[in-house]
Amino acid sequence: MSSVKDEVERLMREKGWITFNELLKLVNRPAPEVNDALIQLMKENKITRHGRYFHYVQNSLN
Repeated sequence: MSSVKDEVERLMREKGWITFNELLKLVNRPAPEVNDALIQLMKENKITRHGRYFHYVQNSLN
């Protein structure tokens, strides 16, 4: 799971925002695994969701 989460986080950091369907095409993993990774990242406050778009939260400390 952490490898899927790391891959999703890397893509989110690079793109800034993405839809779930675009993310599925890029990650090439089953949808439940990608969804679990998104949920974990949202719980860690690393990404937010606005409508159908997921946005990477830019941390001012980095």
